[in-house]
This record gives sequence, C-alpha cells and structure tokens, in this order.
Amino acid sequence: MICLIFTFTVVTNSTVANAMRNVPVLNQVVAVLTGQTYADKSKNTEADIKTPKVEGLADSELEKQINDHYIKTSEELYKEYKSYVSKKGEHYAVSSSYDEILNTERLLVVRFSVEKTMASSYTENEYITLDKKEQKLIGLHNLFKDGDYTTIIKNYILQEMKNEMKHDPNKVYWDESEISPAMTAENLENHFYINEKNKLVIMFNEYDVAPGYMGPIGFIIPTKVIEDELINHDYIK
Repeated sequence: MICLIFTFTVVTNSTVANAMRNVPVLNQVVAVLTGQTYADKSKNTEADIKTPKVEGLADSELEKQINDHYIKTSEELYKEYKSYVSKKGEHYAVSSSYDEILNTERLLVVRFSVEKTMASSYTENEYITLDKKEQKLIGLHNLFKDGDYTTIIKNYILQEMKNEMKHDPNKVYWDESEISPAMTAENLENHFYINEKNKLVIMFNEYDVAPGYMGPIGFIIPTKVIEDELINHDYIK
C-alpha cells in the first residue's frame, strides 16, 4: 500500500508580512556618468573637458536642470578655449573633471572641478548636494532658519584660521577684509557639501582665502556651532 501524505501550510497575514520584509526592493540607482566631452591639443594648448551627467532620478525635470547646467558650463569652457587659440594664444590648457564625494541611500554629492593653466594653474570647484529620497537639490540656506548662519559660519572659520596659523607656521590665510567676498551667502551656496558623517563642510577654491600653495581649503563645521540655527536635523547631525 502506498501512503500519500499531503502537507498543508496555512499562511497568515503576519507570515506574509514577515516574508515580504525579506524580499529585496529594487531601488532606483542614481549615478554620475560622463556626458559630452571636448578634446583638443596642439604644441602649446590643450583642452580636456568632461561633462558630468546625472542619471537615474525619478524627477526628469530636476535631472535635466542639473545636466543642462553642466552642459552649459562645458560649452562655455570650450568656447573660451577656442577663442584663446584663435587669437594665437600660447601655453594655455583647460580641463574639467568630476567625482562623487558621497552617494548614499539618501544623498548624492558631486564635485565638478575646472583647472586652467597659463603661467600658473588655477583650480575651481563647485558642489551640488542632492536629496535622492525627496528628489531635490539642497541649498545651504535650506538648512537654516534665517540668514544669521553666514555670520556664525564665518566667525567659526576665522577663529579656526587663527588657531591653525598659531600652531603651524606653514599655514597662511588672508586678512579678514580679503576673505570676506568668499564668505558671502551667494559664494557659500556653491561651495558646501554634507559629508558621510552628516557634517557640514565649507570649501574654498585656491586663492580665495589663502595663497595658492595652500590649495583648496575645507572646514568641517561642528554641529554644536550651528545647532541653534538649523531648521532640523534631517541632514546635519
């Protein structure tokens, strides 16, 4: 005699719920790729321009806005280069590059760098911080209740500069009057980002606040310094 045994499993709502928690969710991947490139080279001049291209945002209009900005910047760089070459300018090079400083489940931070070389070289960086979850660019002003944050950040950085110069003779910063243009709200908007520890980082290009040999300079702002001015702790912790 053959005995067939049938096993029935009763699946309850809680069983389904627990199982669903283990099913992987297909998250939309947001990444930065290389878009339009421009290249040219002669004996004394060279262009090597790479345009970053953000892909994967659900908000196509936001994605287009970001990419259009990068496209326009690259076009202007190449146009400037060709104009210089047509006037028989010599010893001129321009290049651009980009990198993802941060790409987490919540935030994407992109640095776009432009280097121009004539008698000497100069590198300029700009940053964007993107909330992938909310599908929006984060402006520095969006983090704070009002405009007082610029004064607080400026005072903290000035004190840090004094401390660094006091303890390291190789570090030199400009006088406060010379630094002021780099500390405006408008300038800070393009020169900040949020790092992997959810701290605010303020960046300055070469020559903005110090001699060129110091290179690009950054300051991590302790949260306790700006805590009272923050709207919330969604980004800065």
